[in-house]
Amino acid sequence: MFVKIQRYSQKYDGNYNPIGDPDFLDIETEVHSFVRYVNGQLRQEDPGLLPTTTHVVRLQNAVDVRRPDDPQLLRPDRIVLNGRPYQVDVIDDIQFPGLYQIQLSEDMR
Repeated sequence: MFVKIQRYSQKYDGNYNPIGDPDFLDIETEVHSFVRYVNGQLRQEDPGLLPTTTHVVRLQNAVDVRRPDDPQLLRPDRIVLNGRPYQVDVIDDIQFPGLYQIQLSEDMR
C-alpha cells in the first residue's frame, strides 16, 4: 500500500516568524509499505500490541517518521491510509532489521 507521512508543524516566513496556526504538513508521500489490520488472531500472535492499535505498518527505515516521544515533535506523526489519518503510537526498529514496524491508532486530532 502507498501511505503518506504527515507531521504537525508550524510554517515560518523568511524572517522565521510563524505563519498561521500549526497544522499537519506532508513530509513524505507515496511511501511503499506493508499494512496489516489488527484482528483477534494478530493480537494472539503478537502480545506486544497496544490495546488501541488498529493497524501495523512496515516500511523502510529510510522514511522520515519519528518516534512519538521525540522532543522535537509538537504532536506524534500521522500516517494516512486510504485517505484516513492514523496516529503513530510505537515504532519498533529491532524486530525487522532495515524496517520500521509501526503501530497505529485512530487519529482523533
